[in-house]
Amino acid sequence: MGDRMQDVELEPLDAPAPGTAPAVRRLRLTRRHLLRGGAVALVLVAAVVGTQLVLDARAGDRVAAARAVPGVIGYDVDRDLTATPAPTLLGLDAGEVRVLPVVGPDRLPAVQGLDAATGDVRWETSLAGAEGTQGAQPPEGGPQEWPSCSTGGPDVRRVTCLVVDRLPPTGDDTDGWMLGAPARTRLVTLDTATGAVLAEREMAPAASAQTAGGDLVVVEVSGGVVRLSAEDAVTGRVRWSTGLPADPGTVDGQTESLPQLQVTDAHVVTTCGPYSWAARRSDGILEAAGSAVQVGRGDRLVVTGADGLTRLGGADGTGDAVAVGAPAWFTVDDGSSPGLELLTDLGGTTQRLRAVDHATGVPAWETELPGTTGVSLILLRDVLYGADAEDVWALDVATGVTRWRSPRNPGGADPDGFWPWPMTDGRRLLMGVRTSEDADALRAWSLDSGERLWTTPLPQAGRGGLVVLDHVLYGTWEDPVRLGG
Repeated sequence: MGDRMQDVELEPLDAPAPGTAPAVRRLRLTRRHLLRGGAVALVLVAAVVGTQLVLDARAGDRVAAARAVPGVIGYDVDRDLTATPAPTLLGLDAGEVRVLPVVGPDRLPAVQGLDAATGDVRWETSLAGAEGTQGAQPPEGGPQEWPSCSTGGPDVRRVTCLVVDRLPPTGDDTDGWMLGAPARTRLVTLDTATGAVLAEREMAPAASAQTAGGDLVVVEVSGGVVRLSAEDAVTGRVRWSTGLPADPGTVDGQTESLPQLQVTDAHVVTTCGPYSWAARRSDGILEAAGSAVQVGRGDRLVVTGADGLTRLGGADGTGDAVAVGAPAWFTVDDGSSPGLELLTDLGGTTQRLRAVDHATGVPAWETELPGTTGVSLILLRDVLYGADAEDVWALDVATGVTRWRSPRNPGGADPDGFWPWPMTDGRRLLMGVRTSEDADALRAWSLDSGERLWTTPLPQAGRGGLVVLDHVLYGTWEDPVRLGG
């Protein structure tokens, strides 16, 4: 029997020990339940806190991703809006120097080299033109034409400026706001370190030019011909030259204004009067032509005609899909929903915003917006944000379903002091608004819900306009300022 195992009866943990008083047993039971309940509560609290941390981390990741998109402000903008002078804002980056086209007190064009860190003037070079042309600039208070300068990149130590000498205006110009026809146009190349003139070249009077990378892209209108060319920006060697198709008689009538020029990584787009063309940047091969050629989403070429229809071309300009409306303007586009093209068209006192399949032109959805002031859009993570004459709003870009809508100016104040130009810092939708006849403000709404968060006055120096450059918010006028950050 010595090796026999003893039978043991196990009792539940909550069972009272024999002979224990009822009060003691109740106390022990209560303590056990409290301990168990407390443990459960701690687990629940930990779960809630952990979930919130995960959500906060994801929200932070979304904000960081948004701030990497061109056009998004790279820091939190709040109601305590500081204004820091930004004297080099309008200049071109050239290493330690910012190159700034100016018009001097004598109303003659010049170029300044500013210290990139301090804004101090290191050098100034006059670009004054011939007697009887540039000297006939409109009177004080009228428009001034700055030289149009480009460097081709921050590492380039040369700046090329297009300088236009104009004749006096021929029409009724009692207010002095008209510009006369170009009489002489020159390309002047300067050393960015010293301001010394390295080269000067005569162009056709109706001409434009822009440096991009190692290319100097030039468009000239002469003898009824529009010629687009690209050359080595340093040596002048012509890489390619293309005569653009146009009626000579019509082109000759456009020489009182300068042709427009846009250079992207893949395309060169130029406009002269009723004509617009796109050429391949690498070799000048013509890709598209029409009344208005634009580089749209995904570097695709879209061509809008006088009939209000837009042909939806691909990156090489080919494609036959057609849709109603003109391409919408984006202040921010992260490339989400790449198969959609956003178009707008006006009608009476309203306008329509329409999403179409780029390959077919078939509408995915459309919505009517009040007012005819135009629409500027923000697209982030498949959500489309915008503003019209009355509200700011967010739509699902795939379906057009409204996520939220919020008044631009609660209380009925005039909303038309600013073009509806929405901006974002990745957390808030931001827009300049007019709060009274002589006061402007910056207003913020939540990107997620549309809740109006705050309205803060703009500094006087910031009331000339708001712009986002290199992820920084600026107020622009004669004395630019950095806002916030």
